[in-house]
Amino acid sequence: MPIEADVHILRGLPEIEEIRPIWESWPGNRDSDIDVFLTVCRSSPEVLRPHVLVLSRGEKADAILAGRIVQGRFAFRVGYFNAFKPRARAMTFSYGALRGDACAENCAVLVRKIVQSLKDGEADFALLDHVEVDSALFRSAQGVPGFLFRDHLPTVQRHWIMELPNSVKQLYEGLSYNQGQHFRRTARKLRRTFPQKVRFSRLQDPADLDRMLQDVEEIAKKTYHRKLGWGFINAAAQRDFLRMQAEMGWLRVYVLYLADRPCAFWIGALYQERFYADFTGYDPEFTRHAPGTCLLTEILEGLCTEGVKAVDFYFTDSAYKERICNVTRREATLYLFAPTPKGLSLSAMRALTSLVHVPTRAFLERTDLIQRVKKLWRKMARGKGQPNPS
Repeated sequence: MPIEADVHILRGLPEIEEIRPIWESWPGNRDSDIDVFLTVCRSSPEVLRPHVLVLSRGEKADAILAGRIVQGRFAFRVGYFNAFKPRARAMTFSYGALRGDACAENCAVLVRKIVQSLKDGEADFALLDHVEVDSALFRSAQGVPGFLFRDHLPTVQRHWIMELPNSVKQLYEGLSYNQGQHFRRTARKLRRTFPQKVRFSRLQDPADLDRMLQDVEEIAKKTYHRKLGWGFINAAAQRDFLRMQAEMGWLRVYVLYLADRPCAFWIGALYQERFYADFTGYDPEFTRHAPGTCLLTEILEGLCTEGVKAVDFYFTDSAYKERICNVTRREATLYLFAPTPKGLSLSAMRALTSLVHVPTRAFLERTDLIQRVKKLWRKMARGKGQPNPS
């Protein structure tokens, strides 16, 4: 007979530190690393407390699902437009939050525990961020909650990954001929246009972080990402997160300078031979020179030289990702709602926006119009008179 599963919830940071050896013994991504989890809990003002589910069989921990209780406003969107932005208390589980044995039985037990916590009033809804649609966790989140309290139309997105070869030569051999030529031609043109004035900088030292982030902010404040309310923001919680990664030796901040003027950046982390690309941006004044493409070329060549195995570009669709990535996964963010009047109202908001967003996105993807619509949104965000991104 299999040993019955029992789930215990950890709600304090000292309790979580006690299970560090177990947590670290299971493989996972950067976002579910225990130090990342603890840093976010300590530095993010909207985080009220941890909510970590530890599933045990007998005396042995078998899996964890790392979550937080967060208070704030949550957007239910149609495209980039916030149709509803209610204030609520959420139980959030970040990308890769499940570590340990992700079998179907364990996932069902963990989801039932989430549903029970919602019934007990610990949150208005739960959010499982970017779960693989072919996983047992996805199936449990779709099947365990009651009909009115589950997510009926989750938005499925592609997760973009570029597995890297062992050399720069093999990198270009793995790209299409046109893409490889585009990388080389763009870099040559930039150096001809700005002779002796092209400089690439890479930060790893925590002592250089504040100086480098000043240059990044000079670029970020001009980007369409900032106008749309996302992307890099030089706030205290974000700096704490980046500083922790720098102290762990993971952080990589890349900046391209033209005549000593910062014009493009990438921020990410090198974690267990994989580079996680978090933030990017460029000064729209330099659009015709494709500074983002030039910086990406420099980064990819450098990562190959370092022996990095892959670049994780995360979830947003972009034309350049389609051209260079060689691995994609289908993932979706799932909502589970509390059986309360507030939970029902949130479920209705989610259903209404999904009924518009999901079929509209599917139509745009089928007709290859999605990139045109995105460019229009970006142009509107930058304001009239600004050029489109490359």
